[in-house]
Amino acid sequence: MFSKRRLVIWVPVVLVAVTIVAAFVLVKSHQPAPANADAAALPQSGGHHYNRPDSDVGYGWSFAGDTAAATEEAVKATGCQDSDLTIAVWTCAHDSQKILQTIRRLQPKTQIWGLTSDYGCVLPDGYHHNASGTVGLLSMKLPGMTVGVGGAAFDEVASTPQIARLAWQRALANSHMSATAKPRMILFSANFAKIEEPLIAELDKITGGIPIAGGTSTNQSNPRGPAKGSVIGGDKVYGQGLTLCLIFSDQPVKWTFRGGFDRTSKSGVITNAESRVIHTIDGRPAAQVYNEWTDGKMGEVMDRGEDIRKWTGLYPICRQLTRNGQTHTLFQHVYPMDDWKTSGNLGVSSNVSTGDHIDFAEGTWNILMNRLGKLPEIAGFGKDDVKTGAAFLICCESVLKNVPVPERTRIADMMDEQMGEDTPWIGAFTWGEDGNFPGVGNYHGNTLTSLTLIPRSK
Repeated sequence: MFSKRRLVIWVPVVLVAVTIVAAFVLVKSHQPAPANADAAALPQSGGHHYNRPDSDVGYGWSFAGDTAAATEEAVKATGCQDSDLTIAVWTCAHDSQKILQTIRRLQPKTQIWGLTSDYGCVLPDGYHHNASGTVGLLSMKLPGMTVGVGGAAFDEVASTPQIARLAWQRALANSHMSATAKPRMILFSANFAKIEEPLIAELDKITGGIPIAGGTSTNQSNPRGPAKGSVIGGDKVYGQGLTLCLIFSDQPVKWTFRGGFDRTSKSGVITNAESRVIHTIDGRPAAQVYNEWTDGKMGEVMDRGEDIRKWTGLYPICRQLTRNGQTHTLFQHVYPMDDWKTSGNLGVSSNVSTGDHIDFAEGTWNILMNRLGKLPEIAGFGKDDVKTGAAFLICCESVLKNVPVPERTRIADMMDEQMGEDTPWIGAFTWGEDGNFPGVGNYHGNTLTSLTLIPRSK
């Protein structure tokens, strides 16, 4: 038997040992599991079919590395057998032609419109991105809705405006509507940057300014890498082209197109610019002026070798667009050129002109996320008796890149909270956004978001 002396000695020792073990277990329980273990534990595909007597709607997604297998999983997850339109969103790791072929095999009657998306896609069940590739689909057959999808390649025509005209003609023909029929909305995606503005201008001439919604399909996460992005329209994949989806409906389409940034008091006038390069602001080197607007932080980020395009995604410039008594803010992503210290040049991701008055704007990822969550309310969801059958979200990839990965699924949470569990939707991340400012017109900009609410009959 232990003596009292020995007991006095051993009890504290045991207590200390137990405390150490408990602390070790507690720490281990709060340490994140290895990335590969997390990936293996997470779902690799998913989706949902909405069981409605008057429509056939559903969404699906997959992380499968094989393109055909991923697309087949996503199609089957939608549960749709007789859809009129399938919107496809995928990352550049996948073969666009195989995506088209697989959807066509499994959904022979649907029209297919789609675009590559940076950093995955977002759906009602969350944000989905995987290094091996992501395929997301939204299929729909809605009462009162007719669609027509068509596209055109840049090498088919002699001039940029003709691309828009040919894509329009093919989309209208595939809708089987009359030559004078006017869609409620046009989903729009090009995948060759720097010509979005003339494409939109020509489409406005053809249609009289019918609202558009969409974005520039992405190449890949590295903007200096080879072009891999593509768009799908009219049973064709376009490596360099434009695709349109005309939406006809007996009910109005609702939408919103906006940015989530705050204008500051810092502003100036562009005194020398060409297309998408600003040389001077107020007669001084543009990049130097912009660096001063950021209190020198831009130069510090460049010197540290950080991703400057990501960083400047939170600090766009903007212009005020006014027409017919309506004013809207067009945000534009800017970034210093590699030789900015000598040339003073500032790159822009959409067109500017000499004489434009610009304001410096700023935001945070948390503010941007919260404003994303308000898009359904701003678009008018649930404000009248027009029922939303499905929805399409566009978000700038430079905005998404600034949102911490664990927080990105909040996009789905906030959208679902606004629109309820009965509304299917899909979201893509683009390298430029196209949309309509009511009363002002159709524009191409950056660091923007849009939400299109596709209606169904009463």
